[in-house]
Amino acid sequence: MNSNPRISNRSYRFVIAILIATVSFSSGLNMYASTPVFSLIMDDYNISRGTVSLLLSSVLFTHGLLGIPIGILVGRIDLKLSVKIGLILASSISLIFLTTNFYTLLGLRTCWALGMGFLWPAMGRLIMEWFKGRELPIINSIFPIAFSLGIAVSASSIVPLSQMLGGWQNGLSFIGFTTIIGLVLWVTLGKSNLDHKNIAIKPSFKDAIKIIKSKNTFLIALADAGPYCLLTISMGWFPTYYHEAFGMSLDRAGLLMGILSFAGTLSLVVMSVLVIWVSRRRPLLIWPGIAAGIAGLGSIFLADTPLIFVVIAILGFACWCYLPPLLTIPMELPESDSNSVAIIFAVLQSLGSLLTFVAPFIVGYTTDLLGSYIPSLVLFSATGFSLVISGYLLPETGKPYTAE
Repeated sequence: MNSNPRISNRSYRFVIAILIATVSFSSGLNMYASTPVFSLIMDDYNISRGTVSLLLSSVLFTHGLLGIPIGILVGRIDLKLSVKIGLILASSISLIFLTTNFYTLLGLRTCWALGMGFLWPAMGRLIMEWFKGRELPIINSIFPIAFSLGIAVSASSIVPLSQMLGGWQNGLSFIGFTTIIGLVLWVTLGKSNLDHKNIAIKPSFKDAIKIIKSKNTFLIALADAGPYCLLTISMGWFPTYYHEAFGMSLDRAGLLMGILSFAGTLSLVVMSVLVIWVSRRRPLLIWPGIAAGIAGLGSIFLADTPLIFVVIAILGFACWCYLPPLLTIPMELPESDSNSVAIIFAVLQSLGSLLTFVAPFIVGYTTDLLGSYIPSLVLFSATGFSLVISGYLLPETGKPYTAE
């Protein structure tokens, strides 16, 4: 029997890993790219804090409303097509340089969010098809590492990039162009693993609902929702809060957000090693949850002290390091397959986005109403503790790896 095709496919995993990293990096670049220039957008379009927060809330609302239906669809159609659709929709963000009003900008952000709705569950399915066993936590580290690195790069570079290119519209479009690069690479090199031994049966609607209603699915989604909410508030409002409340320059505030994201990237590198050699998943959720809640409070009240750099770094570390074990858990659950993982990833995205959707709104509007950021920022700092709750209630799926 000729084994060359199988050998070729095993080697092709490295190409797939690079594609996953490229798409994730582009997604991270664009996720929070607009937040460091919120003040510039408010000035140019003469809009309030509550209105500009729609640039974040629209993404979360789209994922919350359509995440699960899209996830079911991704589990039933061709994988390569799912990723292609996602990247085509996401590429619309590169057209921001053409916008002349806020609602056109909002429309492009919403279209990008639809693309992410396809890409997130598709990445889970792609990982499940191409990787197994000890490889899963490694690739589940590369995935968020690339995403967080993209956030860090855009957070620290969008302001000087916009100044260099003659405006924030050009800066955002330049960053958005990376999605087109990802699309070209995927169309050229992307494919499903036809040798995948565990090709899953496409789930019926009844089966999909059963997966969605599972207690484990809910706990996995809840675990991510809290730190996701806290991270969104941090990236979305901390730069403006620091600028307005403490007179901090936008460059310095953007640098702090870069530190937050780079600390997250470092935490993922550390966790990519720990998750291989530590056989338990639950402690790797509980301890980051404790750190996230405490650091969230510190980042609010220590902004005018040198400790802000330490607190922001801890916050970034805690809000990212849980992802490799959390993303690996649904792949280790009994009877899991690539299509069920796509649905669980979609629920994770949807529930987290629904809970996080209201957060930027609340911060913006309560600040307009009360004249202070403190009440809402303190409230959302507590959401980081959801990791502690889910980590305690989830089953332990981790076990020592055996030679394959």
